[in-house]
Amino acid sequence: YLSFFLSCAQRNQAEVQVYDVGSYSPKTKNPLFVRLINSQLSRNSSSNAEGTTSLFFLPSTSKSRASRLMTGGAHGAVRLWTVPGVIQENDGTGFSSFLSQKKVKMIWNIEPFISSSTSSYEGVSEMASLCGTSGHDETSGLVLIGGNGGSIVLLDVNKCTRKAFSTTLTPTVVRTWNMLRIMQKQRGISGALPSKKWLGVKKFCVWQDAWHTTFDDVNDGEGDGKLVNKKKQRNAGVVDVTVTCNCGWVLNIHIEPVSSRSMAHTTQSVLVHKTERIQYMNASNERLEMSSSVFSYCLPDIPTPASQFWSSSSYFCIGDVKSKKLVLPDKDKRIL
Repeated sequence: YLSFFLSCAQRNQAEVQVYDVGSYSPKTKNPLFVRLINSQLSRNSSSNAEGTTSLFFLPSTSKSRASRLMTGGAHGAVRLWTVPGVIQENDGTGFSSFLSQKKVKMIWNIEPFISSSTSSYEGVSEMASLCGTSGHDETSGLVLIGGNGGSIVLLDVNKCTRKAFSTTLTPTVVRTWNMLRIMQKQRGISGALPSKKWLGVKKFCVWQDAWHTTFDDVNDGEGDGKLVNKKKQRNAGVVDVTVTCNCGWVLNIHIEPVSSRSMAHTTQSVLVHKTERIQYMNASNERLEMSSSVFSYCLPDIPTPASQFWSSSSYFCIGDVKSKKLVLPDKDKRIL
């Protein structure tokens, strides 16, 4: 029997419900489900009120039939759970299916953003695995964790250790990044950067196709780098990650080498897309020439949606951010 799990959570509750959409309960006439809730977390009022903001199923492995689900909290907690598959038993009248709540287990709990020099209350906004769908390559344990304040942490969930005087496991933090620091080093940005809230991670796109991807960082006047695909075989362990920020900016991070047996380092990061600058106008609707130090960039009303085209190996789509105009009456030529 194959299990097809669907997980559901709420931003103001720690409990997560996992449904097997391929099963059916004769009593409730609904799919079978289990709850992911830890008794220790239930007694802690602050943890229970944290809420869940991100869910991610890890690629399956051949070692166990249980599924692995990672949950990200509104205050930055990341937890790994094991969810058992549906069990079928013959009660004499036929086969019946059920999910065992007792076999649901939390493996570990970590707050990765605390060690990345950011606020401990930065929430988890996105998670992505650096391996393929099989889960058996050399990057099978590496998972990117993105925060709504711009922090990015690379965890190795297959390499866990126990701290002194502790009975729980802790995954290894391989590398940390900060979007604000990365953007400050990018070329072609004039004026004020968006705030940490708008530089928060909205979407990860991990590229692991057969071709090696390089970046042509040519200044085209706007300062945007151009992504160029060269027909060259990819080296083992090389991963390109496209990071979409809440403000609609897109950054490509080239990580090499990526392996559970070695430390990862960033070889290059290029800003490939940013929103337009705000146009400053006077009361006569004439465009004003302003100093580059006062430039600001257009921001969306809500975090910009983005998605990867799974049918293609080199495309993804992102929501458009409309250009904006700001009228400055004090710059009017007329004198009252």
